[in-house]
Amino acid sequence: MTPADKAFETALEAVKQQITLATAVVGAALAFTNQIDALKRRAALSALPWAFGLLGASVIFGIMALMTISYELRRGSTDPFAVGGVRLAGASQNLSFMLAIALLAFSVASATR
Repeated sequence: MTPADKAFETALEAVKQQITLATAVVGAALAFTNQIDALKRRAALSALPWAFGLLGASVIFGIMALMTISYELRRGSTDPFAVGGVRLAGASQNLSFMLAIALLAFSVASATR
């Protein structure tokens, strides 16, 4: 396996793992939302829809990254990560995931104060 193949496999796994994490966080947050009475506080409650929206966007951007990588490989590109569409989808996935986790942490922190 060449270094380029290893980089490709690692990037694909990172995208897949972030999709899995985003869907798991949404599921866990929805499962435990009714158990946190303090979420009725305005700041915590108002941040949750934004966090869920960003997690959904992270999943969509991850799927777009996988599709763009597949398309570039099918076209015969030797380095699909050099293409702007792959970089944009991957960066968007990472940014939306990090912002969503920050909003969820804010919600939990403000709910437990």
